[in-house]
Amino acid sequence: MYNEERVPDQHVIEQSLNLLAHPSIQLAEYEEGQYQPTTTKENAEVLLRRFGNLITEVSKSSEE
Repeated sequence: MYNEERVPDQHVIEQSLNLLAHPSIQLAEYEEGQYQPTTTKENAEVLLRRFGNLITEVSKSSEE
């Protein structure tokens, strides 16, 4: 369900798109003033799950 209080501001959205367009991730690219997806939805889900695992692993190692 849509919750207006949880909509990120423009800066957060731009940062997220920049991250997805990073050369090590490449799930989006910036062309002609717009971000475009570079993969299928299914492939993006797999890659983002792996990326999430990386964040978890880095977080755990920094706690030690």
